[in-house]
Amino acid sequence: MSEFICRLGTPSGDIVTRVVEASGAADARVQLEREGFKVFAVSSNAGGISSFLPFGSSGKHGRVKQADFLHFNQQLSALLRAGIPMLQAITLLKTRTASSNLREVLVDVEDKIKSGIPLSEAFEAQGMFPKIYTASILSGEKSGALDDVLLRYVEYLKRSVGIARKLRGALAYPAFLIIASSFMVAFLTLYIVPRMSDLFKALAANRGLPTITVVVLAISTGVANNIWWMLPLGINFTISSVTSRAFSSFEHMLLRLTFASRSYYLLTVYRPPASSKSVFLSEFSLLLEDFASSPSDFFILGDFNLHLDIPNDSSTSAFNSLLETFDLVQHVDKPTHSSGHILDLLITKSSTTISECTVLDPFLSDHSAIICKLPVTVSTRPSRTLKTIRKVSSINTTNFSSDIISSSLYSNPSSTLSDYIVQFRDVLTSILDKHAPQKTITCRSTPNKPFYTDDISNAKKKRSILESIFRKNEKKNVLTKEDKVNYENQCKLVHKMLNASKRTYFRTTISSCKDCPKKLWNILNSLLGRNVPKSLPSAISPSSLATSFLNFFNDKIANLCANIPLTFDTDSCNSGNVPSIPPPQLSKFLPATPDEVRKIILGSTDASCSLDIIPTKLLKSCLDALVAPITHLINLSLS
Repeated sequence: MSEFICRLGTPSGDIVTRVVEASGAADARVQLEREGFKVFAVSSNAGGISSFLPFGSSGKHGRVKQADFLHFNQQLSALLRAGIPMLQAITLLKTRTASSNLREVLVDVEDKIKSGIPLSEAFEAQGMFPKIYTASILSGEKSGALDDVLLRYVEYLKRSVGIARKLRGALAYPAFLIIASSFMVAFLTLYIVPRMSDLFKALAANRGLPTITVVVLAISTGVANNIWWMLPLGINFTISSVTSRAFSSFEHMLLRLTFASRSYYLLTVYRPPASSKSVFLSEFSLLLEDFASSPSDFFILGDFNLHLDIPNDSSTSAFNSLLETFDLVQHVDKPTHSSGHILDLLITKSSTTISECTVLDPFLSDHSAIICKLPVTVSTRPSRTLKTIRKVSSINTTNFSSDIISSSLYSNPSSTLSDYIVQFRDVLTSILDKHAPQKTITCRSTPNKPFYTDDISNAKKKRSILESIFRKNEKKNVLTKEDKVNYENQCKLVHKMLNASKRTYFRTTISSCKDCPKKLWNILNSLLGRNVPKSLPSAISPSSLATSFLNFFNDKIANLCANIPLTFDTDSCNSGNVPSIPPPQLSKFLPATPDEVRKIILGSTDASCSLDIIPTKLLKSCLDALVAPITHLINLSLS
């Protein structure tokens, strides 16, 4: 049964609103017409009890509490019964309510009433009240009995809230049992069972353990050993089905497992025994071509119905050659069927390491289970770095210059270089802290991709702005077609720019290495996401390897030094390039002038270094105040 909000005309001529339970809108209409009502409108109440509660939605003024909402409607009904006009009653309740969110709502409602908007439309425009509430106010406005309508709505709301409270009370005990059971299972899995594993191992040494005990021990040990990184994985773990073309000789299902920002493909294959083996090998080759070049790891498993334990079989040798062509490896080496043949396979890339691959017979069918440990690596989130920034753009350069002039750099400058360097740094740092104090922010340390350009960044910023407008207007039910079209077009533009930039970057990178095969293969491995292991010379220990590197470079340096002549052959030099008069010696420097320092600073770029006391741009804007201290610092250095 569903709930429907119905606007009705009574035999006495009044217009009322009722909530009726029926299997459909047509049944609700028939039911009310049989009772003698004139049905004007029937609408679905999809929200159920929650649609009657004002605190179910926050709206644009924040959430209004249930008690404040009930108290407001009771007071409004009492004031209207006392003969106080609607606008005056709203104004009075606005000043007396203790809820700031409700006060903001009433201020907006009051403004709308003053502009000539009916009370029902004023409340509906807030976007936080259920339809039955605004419909009730509308029926009260039409019938002239708004106070009675509000009183009936308050009574109905009290009953609805009472039902909801009883439901929560009835569900409290089952919820407690579920939570307690979960904690108990977690305690047994993570604490009790792992500590009894030694006992089970001793029993297993004497006689085999039941299959269910082995499974429970494996699950408990795996969860206990990996609980700390399984917790965040449980939040980010997703499984999705990947569509692929169908084949006549076998059935398959391809899944994508995504967690910890990595994707893995799981391909399950079943080949019926009656299907043609040659057709299967041809079609299976086509399937491998579709995703074998993917940089993500994948695992192929299933019942292939090929006797892999008979290497001389033509189908087996053809299948092994196919796996070798795609650089794949089959890991099962024990019979998986009751007939003693290897029919169920586990296939991965040759670079994928599978450990503890065993065949276990759970006595559920004529096939055995394959149990192994998959090399699932957890890639942590990009590390975040702390940066210290100053809001230099907000500095008033006039006040900043005044503070420099009134500082000790002018009134009491140090006479020695070391003291003046410390004084110069401390004074400028203190003034900078006064006008733009340091702030520590946290930001991601992940660098941008090489194909990520400034144009793409600007386009993404514009897309974010349009998305905010789209979401905001959609929430307020004022979304226009133009807002949606602008957002969609910008999304398409960003996607198009990213694809074009990637293609250009890949094409340029590959073309630049076409004459160097070694570098080209390294670039291709990088673009395809292949992790090629770094090879080092064989050595007994890391220390001996480091010693061999040291000896190698020492020998190179010794050879270079041996090839340098000890004496300079003046006959081989061009006598025309040798000066006849020795150059003069630099014995002293003339003091720098403020005009020279000003010219050098203004002629430099605005680039700054983290070691600079103040940014270059701020230095240039306050140069009149800083040129004298900087000139004094230079002259002390020259003296």
